Parts: sequence; structure tokens; C-alpha cells
Amino acid sequence: MRREPLAGLVLAVAVLAGCGSRRASGPVRIYQAACSDSTYTQPAKTPLSTAEALRLGPVVFNDLPPGQDVVRPSRQFPYYAVPTFLDVLTSARRGVTITVSSRSGRIALAYPEDLWARLASGKATLADGARGVHFPVCRNPSTSAPLITQYGASIYLPAPGCFTLRVQPVGSRRSYAATIRALVAHC
Repeated sequence: MRREPLAGLVLAVAVLAGCGSRRASGPVRIYQAACSDSTYTQPAKTPLSTAEALRLGPVVFNDLPPGQDVVRPSRQFPYYAVPTFLDVLTSARRGVTITVSSRSGRIALAYPEDLWARLASGKATLADGARGVHFPVCRNPSTSAPLITQYGASIYLPAPGCFTLRVQPVGSRRSYAATIRALVAHC
């Protein structure tokens, strides 16, 4: 599978403290991604190529848990960055919703794309971000066959810590979750 630069959809997860996980209080804002946001698609029958992958139900996160590729904060952006690509598999049927949480509850998925730039410039706060994004199952325009769809994502943390990713397939009662460590020994 070809990896593209983080073009199209860029998710920024800003986690502001602590290890562990619990649901954040308050309403969960969910944004809708579009198939045009994807960085790559492939037919469902093509073998999926992954790197250090974490599979949560019908979604595969590449390079999670993060290895050596954590980007340190800079003057331009004050967060640690954990880049990943996520593949929405065709078994999702009607799509998936991915949410994030942290022990402190101070967390946001910066989507749409312009939100992370506004966070970096100080023109937005974490309250302006979403706690989840819905990703559709994309289809081949010619045949209507479902496609494995890849999106680029970056997870931003102000300090090393832990966060929880949760995947909820649309129409299913079952959800899948994992707590991710970023530059910490344990949560």
C-alpha cells in the first residue's frame, strides 16, 4: 500500500493531561468526514499492507502505538505529534465513528482541517474541537463496490501521556477501544 504525505484530512488530537481513560463529560461533537478527504483507496479484495498496526474492529491504525516517529514540540507548534494512517475497512458497512478521550476530559479532535491551524495560532481553544469524527465506507464510482479507505491523521499531545481511541461501527452495539501510550512507560 502506498503511503501519501499527510494530505487531505488531518486530524489533530490535543490531549491535555494524564494517563488512563474515561468518557469526557458534556456533549460529544461528531464531525462528518468525506471520501474526498481520503489519502488512498484500494479494492476490498486487495491485501492490506500495514506497519506496526493496531486493529480496532473495522479500522486499522498504522504506527500505533507510536514508536520512534513522535515529533517533538517546536516554536511553530507546541505539541508532541504522533502521525498515523487509519484504514477504514469495508466490514464497517455503513461507516465508523472514532472518538478520543483522556482521564482529564480535556481533549479534542481537530476536524475540520482548519481547526488544527487555528489551535496552533492561538485563534481557537480545545472547546472548539470535536471529540469524534464519522468516516464513511467509500465506494468505487464505477462499480459501487466498497473500498478500503485510508485517511491521514496526527495526534497532538502537549506532554507525554495516554489517551483512548474508541471505534464504533454504525448500526452496531459493539465498540472497540484501546488506550495508547505516547512516550510514557505505563498509564
